[in-house]
Amino acid sequence: MYILSLKRGSVLKSRTEELLFACARAQGLGLRRDTVSSLIRRGVDLEYLRFLAVNHHVSSLVYNTLKFYKPSSDPEKRAIKGLRVSCLALSASNSFYKKALMRILASFAEKDIPVIPLKGILLSEYLYGNTQSRDQSVDIDLLVKEKTIESARSLLEDIGYAFKPAGEIEEYRWSYNFIKPGMPAIDLHWDITMMVRGRKRIDSLWRQAQAADLSGVKYYYFRPEELLLYLSAHLVNSGVFRQLRHIRDIERLIEKYGNEIDWNSVVRKAREWRLSGSLYAALALI
Repeated sequence: MYILSLKRGSVLKSRTEELLFACARAQGLGLRRDTVSSLIRRGVDLEYLRFLAVNHHVSSLVYNTLKFYKPSSDPEKRAIKGLRVSCLALSASNSFYKKALMRILASFAEKDIPVIPLKGILLSEYLYGNTQSRDQSVDIDLLVKEKTIESARSLLEDIGYAFKPAGEIEEYRWSYNFIKPGMPAIDLHWDITMMVRGRKRIDSLWRQAQAADLSGVKYYYFRPEELLLYLSAHLVNSGVFRQLRHIRDIERLIEKYGNEIDWNSVVRKAREWRLSGSLYAALALI
């Protein structure tokens, strides 16, 4: 209801959205504190900013930029406090999620089932250098090889997870869902997009995957080129197309690893994997 109180196209709304983008991109822009203060002094609605930050899952990025700002009114104080509370809750949640994820990855390693964590905590560390800069999803997404799906399913059921059937047509299915009381749900994928299966895409992804060892827990991860294609496919072919968090992830990937990326290789793989449209749309948005 609050968002409806701002007239569409209003100057206040536009300035607030401009501040949202600036705060979310602060790490890449090298945004100065005085620049943030200047943007706020032009006239913004910090409560609307908080609303947008929470709904676009970038509250951590926004708060980390604004936490040095000294609010000059009670509404501003309430908005900044609200962002801070969101970040504290997120910090506790992220700690819980990371412990849960590492236990699950350890179980996969013990059974010698190759697995790639998608998005989530480890993506936050890879892109932002910590687990607190990225708001997390409500579940844990894992990619396994299609030939190990049943082994992975049995493993999850052995550690207390229950398979949650979905009403998808089998030939279009690309993941299984598992739930466990008091624990994050798990989406077990064997492809990175719900589009038509592409054997060349899947085989190439696994050939290029890099091995990692975190505190004795072994798993795999995507290199920057493959990660860019995965994040582009996820952004375009899921329900998060308009969510700033996922746009910012791709932008951050390019900021941090752009010089390492072979762009001709990316374009070639996008064509071979039927992801050219996803890649173009993602880069156009950025």
